[in-house]
Amino acid sequence: MSIYEFFTGRNLLLSREAQQSVGKIAIHSLCELYINASHFNFHNNITMVLVPLANDDPDADVRKWCCDAICALFTSDKSGSPTLESVNVLSKVAKERGCKRLQSDFLKTLLSLR
Repeated sequence: MSIYEFFTGRNLLLSREAQQSVGKIAIHSLCELYINASHFNFHNNITMVLVPLANDDPDADVRKWCCDAICALFTSDKSGSPTLESVNVLSKVAKERGCKRLQSDFLKTLLSLR
């Protein structure tokens, strides 16, 4: 089995439920890293992953984790740089999706800004 088959979902080693569970664990771990390591040099990359998931993921738990992580970052950030990057990505996602395709929780994250 190639790496491509593994990452494109043609993995015969894991069932569909197991793949979803591993994905949820990975997203939850990214949320924790996003909150607790804003100094991490790949923090902007994590932002680019989590912010769209906060609006578009079909699983309500994943959306809530991402929105909660964004809110926690907004309230705990002291330097302002991670918050600015997150707001830029939030606005980009909002412009791309349009008003009718935005989740209410996604928009409520902006209320956590100082």
